[in-house]
Amino acid sequence: IFISKRFDKTDGDYFEISALLGYVSEDKYKLSLEEIFEKMQDYLDKKELEKLAKYYYFNFLIGNGDSHAKNFSVIKQGNNYKLAPLYDVVNTHIYGFNYSLGIPLCKDNKKDIFREQELLSFLGDYVDIRNLSYIRELLKEKISNYISKTPFEKFENGEVVKNKLVESL
Repeated sequence: IFISKRFDKTDGDYFEISALLGYVSEDKYKLSLEEIFEKMQDYLDKKELEKLAKYYYFNFLIGNGDSHAKNFSVIKQGNNYKLAPLYDVVNTHIYGFNYSLGIPLCKDNKKDIFREQELLSFLGDYVDIRNLSYIRELLKEKISNYISKTPFEKFENGEVVKNKLVESL
């Protein structure tokens, strides 16, 4: 279970990235990661842009194929934009949806399935990807701990879920 504090009830103004960039809800899957990063440079400082890269890399690693721009938000306080906490974070691969993030990597190439190295290479154009490497190891450690402590046999299809988690490591 992932729980996030309500950030849409803050002192600042809250915007989904897709809306901030002028897209309507129905177009949430049309906006590429390249377009998001190109345009968000106008709103986010280097630290926040790096956090956005971490968010997308994390979602890639956990198999969240629903990482469109409507599922990421910013909070504007004064003239500054900060990323809101992550929300709508799920593993969609376990249900058979094998999209990398649910959106294309590049605006000229609309394929939405890509490898980890392609994502890291892309993110390296915007941030120092050396700051992302710890995420994979931290996830591996957390998933291993989760697997060792969870009584999968008590759940319907528990062994299937356990095996998929082990395979993901």
